[in-house]
Amino acid sequence: MVAGTGELSRIHSPNTEEAITVEQALRCCTYNGYKACFDEKDRGSLEIGKIADMVILSENPYEIEKDRIGEIKVERTILQGKSYRSCKENILRHMIRGIRR
Repeated sequence: MVAGTGELSRIHSPNTEEAITVEQALRCCTYNGYKACFDEKDRGSLEIGKIADMVILSENPYEIEKDRIGEIKVERTILQGKSYRSCKENILRHMIRGIRR
């Protein structure tokens, strides 16, 4: 769950002192994932010379009502320049559900 607006928005955990911002949550799903695989020099952020793996989301997580972040869908995935249609299931909802536990 997310509360607040703008940069002060935080995704709630059972312990509010451990809540993270929307930006931190997105970084966990992008750069940090590749860092865990020791691949952050080639992937995980949009920079010149890096492989542009990315997703197109149905809504902007910074602008959507915070209680609706779990409804965001991945519309398209781009891996190594090749575009893939999204699966029918909302994977982001499952990821957030896992974070809340």
